[in-house]
Amino acid sequence: MMPRSASPEHAPYVLVAEDEQALADMVRTFLEDEGYRVKVANDGDAALRMIAQEPPDLVLADVMMPRLDGFGLTRELRHRGCFTPVVLMSAVFAGNGPAGVRMVSKPFDLDDLLSELESVLHEASWS
Repeated sequence: MMPRSASPEHAPYVLVAEDEQALADMVRTFLEDEGYRVKVANDGDAALRMIAQEPPDLVLADVMMPRLDGFGLTRELRHRGCFTPVVLMSAVFAGNGPAGVRMVSKPFDLDDLLSELESVLHEASWS
C-alpha cells in the first residue's frame, strides 16, 4: 500500500487517540507526511465522539488515557458494532491485545509504526 500516491480525499484516515500531546503531534505529522489523513483525540471519550462523526479507517490509541483508556475504547467500539481496525500503543503492556487488536510497544520507531499500520490496513482490505 502506498498512501503517498492516494489523493487527499482517498487517503486512509487514521484517528490517533493519545493524551501525550507531543507524541500525538509527532505521530500526526509523520503520518500526514506519509500521505494519511489524521485527526487526534486526547482521550477515549473524545475519540468515540469523533468516530461517530466520521468513522476512520484505523484507530491508533494509547492504552493508558484519562476518562476512557484504549482497552475501554476498543470494547465500546465493538459493543457499538464498529469493527474498525485498532492498534493499541503501550509502554506498560506488551504482547497480544484483545482479540483482533494489535499492540505496539512504546517507545517505537516511526518507520516500524508505519509498517504496522500499513499491515493492519492491508489486512482490513483497505486499498
